[in-house]
Amino acid sequence: MLNLLTVVVAITVGLLTAPLAGAAQDYSNAPTVPDQKQVETLEDRILSQPEMMDAIRALQSDPEFQDLLKDPEVTRALESGNTDALLANPKINSLVNHPAVQDITRKLSQ
Repeated sequence: MLNLLTVVVAITVGLLTAPLAGAAQDYSNAPTVPDQKQVETLEDRILSQPEMMDAIRALQSDPEFQDLLKDPEVTRALESGNTDALLANPKINSLVNHPAVQDITRKLSQ
């Protein structure tokens, strides 16, 4: 569950810190790199909101997210806490338009 939360937070931070916040885009070359404080703040906000946690739990059964969490590059980035590597991963970028990710991002940006 923690790895899934980290993936969602990485995507969300990337979207919220990109030049066009909330717009689906490739942010592997984004000028703003999320720092650990941003990640921790979003994790805390998500963990404190049962509705957000329910949305993330629902992603556990999503085949795209299951595939992502089996990817060795993603696993290494998660284990090392390397948010930059997560944001640069093409599989992460492909999930930017996922409806649940968009919904979570919208709610967190309010």
